[in-house]
Amino acid sequence: MEGDGNINADPLFFDPENYNFHLQPNSPCIDAGNDSIHYNDPEDPNNLGYALYPALGTIRNDMGTYGGPSAAGYPVNQPPAVGAILVKG
Repeated sequence: MEGDGNINADPLFFDPENYNFHLQPNSPCIDAGNDSIHYNDPEDPNNLGYALYPALGTIRNDMGTYGGPSAAGYPVNQPPAVGAILVKG
């Protein structure tokens, strides 16, 4: 979709067919969100300058569910390995 702030690339979600919208480490959505400091990802206190998981990259927010200041409110669990089978509850 054309317009400011949009990308024309596969966001590289882990497993969207099974509702796993975590970003893969090479996603073009990492650090691609709004550049205003009001939208920064939460900072990892053990790795200053970098985002606290589930956000990735630096503290500039990621596009998508797990980026921005609300990212810390999501459960902090590791995404499944590529090819893992998820069971829907």
